[in-house]
Amino acid sequence: MEERLTLPLQESLLSILCFDSDHCRVVRNLVASDLFEGHYSNIASRVYEFIDEYNSAPGDDLATLFDDILDSDSEDRDEYIDIFENLSETQEGVKAAYIISRLQNFVTGQNLKNGIMEAAELIQGNTQNALDDARNVLIESTKVTTDLFNPGIRFSDIKASLNFLNHEENTSFMTGIEELDRRGLGPNRKELHVFMALAKKGKSWWLINLAKRALMQRLKVAHVTLEMSEDRVCQRYYQSFFAVPKTSESFLQTIFIKDALNSKLEDYDRINIKPKLSLDDVEIIKKLEKKNKNFRKMLDNLMVKEFPTGQLTINGLRGYLDNLEAVYNFVPDLLIVDYADLMSTNVDNYRLSLGKVYQDLRGLAIERNMAVSTATQSNREGGKVKNMGELQLSEDFSKAMITDCLISYNQTDAEKELDLARLFVALSRNDADKFNILLTQQYSTGQFALDSVFMRKEYDNIFED
Repeated sequence: MEERLTLPLQESLLSILCFDSDHCRVVRNLVASDLFEGHYSNIASRVYEFIDEYNSAPGDDLATLFDDILDSDSEDRDEYIDIFENLSETQEGVKAAYIISRLQNFVTGQNLKNGIMEAAELIQGNTQNALDDARNVLIESTKVTTDLFNPGIRFSDIKASLNFLNHEENTSFMTGIEELDRRGLGPNRKELHVFMALAKKGKSWWLINLAKRALMQRLKVAHVTLEMSEDRVCQRYYQSFFAVPKTSESFLQTIFIKDALNSKLEDYDRINIKPKLSLDDVEIIKKLEKKNKNFRKMLDNLMVKEFPTGQLTINGLRGYLDNLEAVYNFVPDLLIVDYADLMSTNVDNYRLSLGKVYQDLRGLAIERNMAVSTATQSNREGGKVKNMGELQLSEDFSKAMITDCLISYNQTDAEKELDLARLFVALSRNDADKFNILLTQQYSTGQFALDSVFMRKEYDNIFED
């Protein structure tokens, strides 16, 4: 049963509804008329109809609004007259801002009480997802009220309206790829950054590269893996950080030869590389322990967590992040999800459910002021086009509308032989898109991007042979 407003608060709210055109709509939209008692409920109901029709408080028309009662011989007539006289006399003393803040506390408390009751019922139901559903109800019961009472940014507030120039909060995280970093096309706080590729084409290496670059910026990273084990992910991080191949065998590496401005590709070369360290080294544990200790402060900002494929829900992910913060004082700046398509979905309505996962991930980024980066697999058409775009997204196309930046990975068999790949910026909410970047790579040493260059048409001639 819903709690009633206190009588003094009811009177103050009615005064605002009846005489304050600047604030009456706030009260009208937030308080149901049945939260008022007795005659107050009837007055609120009629005044709401007036506000809905005329978009203002009735003011001097209040008596006309109730003329059927005031001109009658009913027993309630004198009570209504007393109420209206009291409202008229006290309207000047009602401080709308204070009363609305009181209303905020009431609505927040009421929503929370309702949320607690609903959450308790869910837990008692003992269904498979009861705990996740109960957690979500409690979160939603507090979040909605906060959004309603937050006015947003007044543009004349110079500090607030110019906050987008705040370097720390609004600069995208680095990727190590010059053309992306120059345009701010790395992960950004409160945004969803998506990488698309065919199966087995480097999605995890890309995400590890993003995490590595973020750590180099002294940012905290939580890496959630739904495909590989924690051990395998840790192996790849060691390979990426310290350029460690699996074996000590030599390999060929493509290098770019650029012009004097270091911006235009003129030629390329292939050089032989002999690794100084490899995972088959008999002393590899001792050597990697030493490297870990040397970079302990930076590596302490990385958390790797494995969840079973297809079982992690958004609420489960939210709970994991809550635990990181509450128990370990670890609040990530960048959340890596490898990858979102492997989170828990509704098998009966997979496409819509998957789109909701992406929507919720972006919402999580906004809630926690962090960047979220994930990967997705392209559809069958992805292998037939030169540059994969939003039309090649697998399953639900709404992923494209939700995503803030979509980058696709493209590679022919010939390019793979030369350890080359192309990144196509398919979508960008914040900068230019529809362009290509050429990369040199070396997955054997965990390097997603060794060098890069903006692609021009003449580059096809350089690699023609």
